[in-house]
Amino acid sequence: MPQNSEDIVLKNEESKYVITSRVALPSLERRQFHVRCTPGYVVGMQLLNPVHNRSTEQLWVHDSHTTGRQDVEVWSVRRDLTMFPISSSSYGVIIEYSGGANALGGAVLLLSAIVAPAQNVPNRVVRAKVPTLEVLHTKIKHNRKGVTARYYNRYLNDVGDHYLRKANETIKIINSEISHNLEEAVFVYAPYWDVHSSNISEVS
Repeated sequence: MPQNSEDIVLKNEESKYVITSRVALPSLERRQFHVRCTPGYVVGMQLLNPVHNRSTEQLWVHDSHTTGRQDVEVWSVRRDLTMFPISSSSYGVIIEYSGGANALGGAVLLLSAIVAPAQNVPNRVVRAKVPTLEVLHTKIKHNRKGVTARYYNRYLNDVGDHYLRKANETIKIINSEISHNLEEAVFVYAPYWDVHSSNISEVS
């Protein structure tokens, strides 16, 4: 993109890459293209490389296979980094692109046709399972810290390091003992909280 903005049709279990390229001439024009797969499948989206910090390009993903709807969810690839990987709620999405004054390119979005998850929760669209870690029947004793978790609430730092994380994660500690540790029983560390440019994760 933006040189090739043709619609994409994904076969079952097929994957394709959307890659943005450098644009020499500034352009505020928005281009749209549709991504569709077979009904019964949904479009899985994984962000392999985010939009560069100094780039002005924007990518929006509309969770709809038809244009003109105002009631659909829209994800900004620049802002909503914790939403990826994510899947659509139906068999298609619309991707909208704008280059801006200085489009550096290099953003990579992987699109896949995956089997739609079972819709078994009333009044809610089930996209995928929340990543969950279960600790069962365990003794966590005589450590410096009992359980430590680090969540980097910044997708890309100043030297180009990537901190991948999901929007929602769950850790279940069931029928376990955390005791006789020198410091905290449970310690969650979240450096680089960049509240102005990206959403943060929720860990329960």
